[in-house]
Amino acid sequence: MCCAKTIRVILVHTELCFIRYSLIGVCDINGFIPQACQVVKTSGTGEDVGNINLARFEQWVEAKLVPILGDYSIREPRSLVVFDNATIHHSDRIVNLIEETGARIVYLPPYSPDLNPIEIMFASYKLRLQKLGKNFDWLDAHYTALVESVTPSMAMNIFSHCKVGHISSIRTEDNYDEDIMLLILLLIQK
Repeated sequence: MCCAKTIRVILVHTELCFIRYSLIGVCDINGFIPQACQVVKTSGTGEDVGNINLARFEQWVEAKLVPILGDYSIREPRSLVVFDNATIHHSDRIVNLIEETGARIVYLPPYSPDLNPIEIMFASYKLRLQKLGKNFDWLDAHYTALVESVTPSMAMNIFSHCKVGHISSIRTEDNYDEDIMLLILLLIQK
């Protein structure tokens, strides 16, 4: 299982320098997956500058998320993708890209950030980033915070807290609908 989401970050790099960027983050039961995360600066010049819109999110899914996904039918890790209900997560192209890998998508109920492990991990990331911000280049601070903010044991506890930690034991494609219903029921009952 992995969770994906976008956040906006303002990093106070120096007293006169604020770095603003969006982070498309991905995590699993081991923490953030840095090679699948992407930083998009919200100002300045260059290829990775702008907002997270549908086109950019679809490009990220294809380039960064799809390569790390597993096949749900043979119980591979990261074969269940958890999204919140942001509009860009519902694109037919995104669904097709993910399902072509054999992975499946679960959408969280509306207004349920407490059920999404990545929300808690982002909070930890932001705290770590604040401590690193003035002592590192901003991009180095970002990657260091991704790696150091959530350890594997913390990630397991976060997934467990959100009532989705055991989903890595999903069985077979034949049981897909039952498993998804079980996951959704667990999320709603939290």
